[in-house]
Amino acid sequence: MGINYSMTGYGLCQLDSQGLNVKIEMKSVNSRFLEVNIRMPRNYLAMEMELKRRLQEKISRGKLDIFINITASQSMDRELLIDYELIEKVSGLINDERLPLEKTLSFRDLLSLEGALVFKDKKNELVEAMIIEAFDGALESLMESRKREGQALGQHIEGLLFDFETLIQGIKEMAPQWKNVYRQGLRDRLSQLLEDEKVINEERLEFELALFTDKKDIEEEVARSLAHIKAFKKDLAGPGPHGRKLDFLVQELVREVNTMGSKSGLYDLTREVIEAKSLLEQIREQLQNVE
Repeated sequence: MGINYSMTGYGLCQLDSQGLNVKIEMKSVNSRFLEVNIRMPRNYLAMEMELKRRLQEKISRGKLDIFINITASQSMDRELLIDYELIEKVSGLINDERLPLEKTLSFRDLLSLEGALVFKDKKNELVEAMIIEAFDGALESLMESRKREGQALGQHIEGLLFDFETLIQGIKEMAPQWKNVYRQGLRDRLSQLLEDEKVINEERLEFELALFTDKKDIEEEVARSLAHIKAFKKDLAGPGPHGRKLDFLVQELVREVNTMGSKSGLYDLTREVIEAKSLLEQIREQLQNVE
């Protein structure tokens, strides 16, 4: 199946109806978590929770900036909504003899009293419906953009993983030969150091050589690396989201390759380890943008 979505994308939807225009833009970039920032007219801030709920059904990671603009070809009629119950409660407090308050309530006081007087657009329901429709349209556009980016990203990562696996397979094939070369080189150096000794215990020498050479053996690291590559491919072929799981597997691969490097005593192996590290760094960099 490959990578479903990148965290980078752009979506746009614009609607016109009855002299109203609603334009919604969405921009997303990579982030460890889901971060949503919605900029919209204050009159419609009550819709923010519903809009975020709709978005969370589609997206699990990324930083999103959403811009909602509403314009009208002519001034919209407004109606005044008065919360009489709230005003009566406030008036009761003002007239309470136990409270040292001024006993008058001006119109300015009512305007400053949150919720007492609310101006509402008569086309409010139409605007809200248009916001929902435009939001869903912009979200669909964003998802298509993230999907296109994800497909290109997936192909690039698959290519890097193929190169890395080929490198590890080559190390696997050469590991026994490198081990023998290292062992023989070590034996020759020890023989030179001990050439003045009258008696050399060959059996003891071979035992010590085998023990020291085993410490340089990288076959276990190679086997674990191939197992991690297999798990990487399996997750990559699954439904996703992929980002966190694949990033963890790359960390494990980095650990195995670093261990190979610390055990390396031959130039050829060191060169292969450096190349493997370079490929893993490229994969990790690309994964930063995978959802």
